[in-house]
Amino acid sequence: MLIEIRSNAFKINTKSKFPIVRPTIFLHKGLNIVNGSDTGTNSIGKSNFLMCIDFCFGGDDYYSKSKPLQQNIGDHEIEFAFKFDNIVYRFCRSTKTHDIITKCDKNYIKTDEKMSINDFTKWLNIMYKNNTLLSFRSMINLYLRIYSKENLNETLPLRSFKDQTDAMSIETILKLFNLYDEIKSSAEIAKEASNKKAAFSDAQKYQYIPKITKTKRDQNAKHIVELENQKIELAKKSEKGLLDLNSSQAELISIIKSKLTNFRRQRGKLFDQLDSIKKDKPDTNSSLENDFSILSQYFPNVNIKRLTEVEEFHKDITKIMGKQLKETEQKLWNLINLLTIQIKNLESQQESITNIKSVSKVVLDEYSLLDREIQSLLLENEKYELLVKLTSDSKLKNDQLIKDTMTQARKLEKLLNDKMIEINTMIFGKNVNHPNFKIETPKHYSFYTDNDDGTGTNFKGLITMDLATLELTTLPVLAHDSVILKQISNESIEKIFEIYSSSEKQIFIAIDKETSYTDKTIKLIENNEVLRLSSGGNELYGFDFSEK
Repeated sequence: MLIEIRSNAFKINTKSKFPIVRPTIFLHKGLNIVNGSDTGTNSIGKSNFLMCIDFCFGGDDYYSKSKPLQQNIGDHEIEFAFKFDNIVYRFCRSTKTHDIITKCDKNYIKTDEKMSINDFTKWLNIMYKNNTLLSFRSMINLYLRIYSKENLNETLPLRSFKDQTDAMSIETILKLFNLYDEIKSSAEIAKEASNKKAAFSDAQKYQYIPKITKTKRDQNAKHIVELENQKIELAKKSEKGLLDLNSSQAELISIIKSKLTNFRRQRGKLFDQLDSIKKDKPDTNSSLENDFSILSQYFPNVNIKRLTEVEEFHKDITKIMGKQLKETEQKLWNLINLLTIQIKNLESQQESITNIKSVSKVVLDEYSLLDREIQSLLLENEKYELLVKLTSDSKLKNDQLIKDTMTQARKLEKLLNDKMIEINTMIFGKNVNHPNFKIETPKHYSFYTDNDDGTGTNFKGLITMDLATLELTTLPVLAHDSVILKQISNESIEKIFEIYSSSEKQIFIAIDKETSYTDKTIKLIENNEVLRLSSGGNELYGFDFSEK
């Protein structure tokens, strides 16, 4: 538990020549009272001290939410100690570097050991043996009810901060009472189902997938039937078996047919070139020498030798040309063979897809367009049906979560209401109506006292509920500022203080106008007072912030 607090900022008579630093403020289990003046003077530091206690428990509001403190005191350090299992742990936390906790020795001399505020609250969680699903701050924040915090709404006792919804509040208190374990699995399943539906809806919103209504779904179904009938009519005009093709097959056959036409045209051109080469081949089989012998019979003076040499030259030229034409012919045959192989491969590929060979490319293209449109409409309808399924599944899972939550809610209501009846009877007797806590739905709760909605009654109910929660759970600490207690009669305060002081846990309260209470209450105050503040230099910081 928290056993002491001190700070050089806590002073007496700050504005005098010789201000005094307040001595260490010692705390104990049970009731710890910060006592104000008999006149009920404000601005003396009662709430600030309770906020300082919150600061020692890892809270962040003590300095950050107090402009008067920032303007009048500035950055300062708070030194404090916890005691667990007879071991004392001392720390120092600065308002300037509030996210760092420094460990100190027994004289509050800082060591080199530091920890983040997150690690510090985790350490407190362990030391206080928190056995709930809540973090330490989530567990205690609501129940440190101090003037400058947002948890003083007496009609919404589970609201820890301004924007907290009833659903969040209900989940938190179920966890505090260890009643959430039975709901956790349903909550995770419902959340996953909700997230799937939300993700699908977002994809439709940004047009990553088609979004249609039920009317459009029905129109699509009707149009699909029309398109299927068009496919049937198209098949009747074509070869049997076309209806076995899907759009991809039809499109592929169309591509194959186009390639086949191109390759066959190229091969035909090569055959034409081959025929031309065959016609242009020179004849190398004739004997020119015999021809020249016959020629000499008519022209005795002709130079046969010279003519033979010329003819030999022509033969050489012819051989060269023949060789080149032969090479060209071979190249043409190579190309023709390659094209033939390609054509056979395409024909084989076409045959493997379908036996249809005579369907025109135009028909296949039209068939492919029809089939693609059908598939597109089917996809739209499929996405609509999926959204319907996701919506139904999300509702089903959420209904189960509601059922499981309300089952646990009834257990919580009984625990709290029974204990509040007990405490209310101790304070006010059997004839005074007790507060009632009811969870209407997982998203809404009510808190009321029958036939009485006065401010004092509502704050009485708030205190009763806090005391019941303190006793029934592992909640280790409770703080009630004077603004809560002011609304309650002096006779009731006496009984409340008796319950406070009998607790084995720590309770911090701020009061003023001590002499207006009963003698028994005054005695309880004297026995449990840890700090007395008043105006005229005995304020928490030694002066009144409101003075010029």
